[in-house]
Amino acid sequence: MENKNVDNFNIDMPDEDVVFESETDETSAQDTIKHGKSKYLATTGQKLEKKSLRKLKKEHRIALKEEKKDQKKQSKKQKKVDKKLTKHAGKSDKEEQSSQIDSGVQKSVQNKILIVRKTEKGRPVTKKKKILNLLSYALVGFVAIVFGYFGGNFYYANFMNKVDYSKFDVTSLRDDEEAVYNGVVARITPDRSTAIQLFVAAEYKLKNTENYNAAVSGEVQPSIGSKQLVNGVKGRNGDEVYLENISKGMMSVAEKYSYSLSEKQASIFHAEGGAIVDMSTVNYSADPTWILSEEQFLTEYGTAPDNPCIPYIVSSKTYIPGSDSVRSVGDGTFEIKFNLAKDSSVVNYVKQIKHMSGLSSYPTFKTISVIAVIDSQFRFVSLYYEENYTVTYFGIPANCDGWIKLDITY
Repeated sequence: MENKNVDNFNIDMPDEDVVFESETDETSAQDTIKHGKSKYLATTGQKLEKKSLRKLKKEHRIALKEEKKDQKKQSKKQKKVDKKLTKHAGKSDKEEQSSQIDSGVQKSVQNKILIVRKTEKGRPVTKKKKILNLLSYALVGFVAIVFGYFGGNFYYANFMNKVDYSKFDVTSLRDDEEAVYNGVVARITPDRSTAIQLFVAAEYKLKNTENYNAAVSGEVQPSIGSKQLVNGVKGRNGDEVYLENISKGMMSVAEKYSYSLSEKQASIFHAEGGAIVDMSTVNYSADPTWILSEEQFLTEYGTAPDNPCIPYIVSSKTYIPGSDSVRSVGDGTFEIKFNLAKDSSVVNYVKQIKHMSGLSSYPTFKTISVIAVIDSQFRFVSLYYEENYTVTYFGIPANCDGWIKLDITY
C-alpha cells in the first residue's frame, strides 16, 4: 500500500465553514479526517471543507476567543444590572423606613394632643371662664331665636298671611239699613232686637243726623317700636262733614278734611313739616294738599266721607254668630257687643289704615271686637273698638294691639 502524509491529505468538501457544535464534534472530525472514513461531519452530516487540520484548529481557537469575549461582555452587563437593582432595592427600603418614621412621628403628635386635651378637660374651670361660656351660649341662643323669629314671621307675613280683599263685594255684604231700622223702631224697646240689628239701625240714624260731634281717642301698641297715640274729632255740621286724625309715636301723622255733601268733594289738609309735639295744636297747610271727589276719597280712605265714625262693614253677614249680646245699663240705654269677621268686615277699613300708616300693603286682622252704647232713641252714645292686626314694615311683620273710642254728642 502507498503511504500518504496526513498533513497533505485533502478531503473534497464544498466551500462551507466547519461548525463544531462541541469538543466531541471536533475530535470526531479529526478522526474522520485522519482515518478517511467519511467526507462528512459525523454528528450533523455536514460536508467537511477542504482545509488542513491546523487551519481548522486555528479558526476554532479564534471562535473560542470571541465566545469568551462575548461572555465577558455579558458578565459585565449583568454586573451593571445587578448593581442597579441593588441600588433601587436600597432606595425602596429607605423610603419604607422613612414612611414608617413619619407615621410614628404623626402618631406621637396625635397622642400628645390627646394627652393635652385630656389634661385640659381635667383642669378645674375658673369662675371667669364659666361666666364667659354662659354669656357665649346666651348670645348664640339669642341670635338663633331672633333670626328664627324674624325669619319665620317674615315668611309668614309676606307669603302665608295674605288676604285677598278684592274677592268681596261690598254691596252684597251690607243689610238693607232702612228696613232694619224700621223693624227695630216697630219693636219699641231695644231689648227686643239683636245686637246687630240695633247697631245697623243706629248707623242708619247717624247718617241722617245733620249735627253731631265725636271726640276720638285711642292707642296702638306695635310689637316693635313705640306706642302710637291717637287723637281727633269727627262730626257733621249741616252740609259739611269734618274729620281730623292725629297719630303720634314711631310715625307721626296729622291730617284733616272737609267734605261737602252737596258738591261731593273733599278738601284734604296735611300738617306742615316737623314732628308733632303737641297733639292739641297742629299747624296745617293754608291750602288743601288734595282735593278729592267722592270716588277718589273712597279709593284712598275706604270709609264713606259722610259716615266717618264707623270704619267697618257691620251686618248680619259680617259678624261672628254667637258673639253678640244686648244688656241694659240704665237710663234707657243699652250696651251691645259682638265680634266681626277678620276679612269681610274690614274691606274698606284696611285702606284707611294703609293710608294713615304709610304702609306699602294692607294689614291683616286677627280679631275685631265692638262695644256700643245706644240710647232710647236708637242713637249712638259711644263707640269702642278693640283690634288686633299685623302690618309689615320694611319686610318685617309687626303685631298691633289697639283700641279706639268715640264719645258722641248731639
